[in-house]
Amino acid sequence: MVIGNKQIQTIENKQISTIENSEYSIFIKHIEVFFSHHMENHSFWIINISRFSFNNEFVYIWQNVKGDICYSFNLMNKEYYSTSATKLGNLLSNHFKQNIEIINNIDDDLKKNITATSGVLKALTDSNRYDYISSFGNNESSNSTDIEIDKFGQKIKSNLPIYNQGISTEKILLNNAIDISINRLSYNKQTIFIHMNKLQVIHKEVFKPNAKLLFYVENGLIYKNSYLPSMYMISNGLKNVHNSFIVSFIFYMAKSDCKKAINILYWLSSSFNLLAKLPFVLVLFSEEDIYMQLFYEEIIEPLFNSDYCERIDNSDLDKKILSNKLNNKVMYNFHNITSPIILDAPAKEFTKKLLHNDNFKLNNKAIPITSNIIITSTSKYMPLISNDLPSVLIHAEFSLENFCKKMNIKSDYYTVVNLIKNDLLNFSQILKSFNILEHNHIYNLEYYNRKSSELNIMDYDTDLLLVNYT
Repeated sequence: MVIGNKQIQTIENKQISTIENSEYSIFIKHIEVFFSHHMENHSFWIINISRFSFNNEFVYIWQNVKGDICYSFNLMNKEYYSTSATKLGNLLSNHFKQNIEIINNIDDDLKKNITATSGVLKALTDSNRYDYISSFGNNESSNSTDIEIDKFGQKIKSNLPIYNQGISTEKILLNNAIDISINRLSYNKQTIFIHMNKLQVIHKEVFKPNAKLLFYVENGLIYKNSYLPSMYMISNGLKNVHNSFIVSFIFYMAKSDCKKAINILYWLSSSFNLLAKLPFVLVLFSEEDIYMQLFYEEIIEPLFNSDYCERIDNSDLDKKILSNKLNNKVMYNFHNITSPIILDAPAKEFTKKLLHNDNFKLNNKAIPITSNIIITSTSKYMPLISNDLPSVLIHAEFSLENFCKKMNIKSDYYTVVNLIKNDLLNFSQILKSFNILEHNHIYNLEYYNRKSSELNIMDYDTDLLLVNYT
């Protein structure tokens, strides 16, 4: 189903009127407290790199430690290219329709201009000398026929100036030399010279999302961040909490529990803004998967860049697969994990290592762990969690139909998907303005405790004989 702009606006305008209880109004007021009017968190910045602008287009150029020239027209793409200075100069000249050369330094620039200027002066001097000498060709003395003849009757010497023996040809050559020299000087003046010694040298590429920079400096060296932010991390715009479809979606995913909905937003905003590991895990349990699936696939993945989000299930728990899936990610989604043993150790210990360690050793390789963790499950048996592992457990809504009725929209999966997509930019601005300190001052996260949990969740420490796998 394709939803037009007018229809989307109509749906958004109906949201407040269709929400039936005062809990949502209280929820919105809390958000307005926690989400300040000014952006508290900066987006990804592009600094520490040379950017050149031609015809309102940009190209980023740097050197690697081998001295190769690297370039990219769009740093939001994973791919960039390396080549020689000469080839890159030709490529940029062709792309931007300008004369562009990449040379070593300003000395080469000056040498080119001096050589071109000297060429013009020499060509003009030769031409003037020729004109001066040829002016004597009109004198009678210059037109005498003083010729010596050898004994065989052959001419061996003439007093006629040599310019009289092909004046027009030599003059043409001299004029051509002037034109060539002037054109060369003009080309140099029109050429944009990029100096290699002014380009940043990038030490190496490192996955460091929490740097919040595409190129960052550490210990005096410049590194290229291999994490690429989502478009929502680098885009700015106005925010509208009252008309946010995703805010409503999260409120109902938390079963209209204001505090739990705020905690979801706290986890999501902190993950989004800090791009660093939080000291707790978000756990969603629901009788059906559809709500959790929409939350992960249509909200989390686009916000964090889906290339760096990884869903892991029971079939992915061997060393080889995990070493690939855990590497260079900002979000792990462990979905319906029911295996009590992972990598020959209790499942809860696996979660603890991911939560507390900076590196995870797998297949003789130390994998840096920078990711936050969301556990989603339709089973009450969740061996990844335990009482001694800090986690926030949310009993998530399972009926998408009930939500659609409350929102007065068509009960259709893709209708909800489209409404989420159309609110992502607005919602990302809401997340960016989240006041983490204000939240910590007012709210204390309620970590999972088996004894106080009303869900009768069976964690790792539960006696396996009590587990109902049906």
